[in-house]
Amino acid sequence: MSTPRERAVLDLLATGYLYKKIAQHLEIGYRTVHTHIERIYRKLHVKSRAQAVATYHEL
Repeated sequence: MSTPRERAVLDLLATGYLYKKIAQHLEIGYRTVHTHIERIYRKLHVKSRAQAVATYHEL
């Protein structure tokens, strides 16, 4: 489905972390988090955080 980093970002997103907190937690830039999330949405064929988290829980 995705890279280990994308899975880490999605896991934190599903936990309720905001982009800024994800960036701080993973020690990466805010823009990098945004890029990972865009790629996750594309791979999961979703358009929102809620859809991504729901799909993530289904997997």
